[in-house]
Amino acid sequence: MSYPFPLSMTLTAPESSKVITDLLRQQTPVSFRAGGPSMNPTIPDGAILHILPPPSRPLKRGSIVLYETCGRLTAHRYVRATHGGRRIYIVADAALSGGVWVAADAVLGVAAWTKIGDRRRRLDTALARGRGLLRYALRPLRRGLHRLLLSHRSHA
Repeated sequence: MSYPFPLSMTLTAPESSKVITDLLRQQTPVSFRAGGPSMNPTIPDGAILHILPPPSRPLKRGSIVLYETCGRLTAHRYVRATHGGRRIYIVADAALSGGVWVAADAVLGVAAWTKIGDRRRRLDTALARGRGLLRYALRPLRRGLHRLLLSHRSHA
């Protein structure tokens, strides 16, 4: 049966990575419960994350992208590109340093929104992408504050 709109499924089982990947490759949006603290505060552990298939146009900087690494699906923020956009640098919002380069065609989808409790928050707007890029730009300051707090605690 053919539908005039893409269907969406909610998946929560750990073994659902393959199903999520297959659905996104078939241009079907998916929603699932995010696990882990790497995208705090943007996507808290346990929030529902809605992913759209990757756009046909180039990815927008600041977007949260879903990709596979080491057999696991990971959603992190795209902050810059190289090689004409063929490789993208992805970071976790909560990280104070580091990131990974991945092939742009390894992106399975782009986060559209997250749902925390009864509140749904868009992640695909210019404002949301800008906030994420600002958080990335402030990482050196966040690192310094973190070190300062740690040294203050060790002297207390």
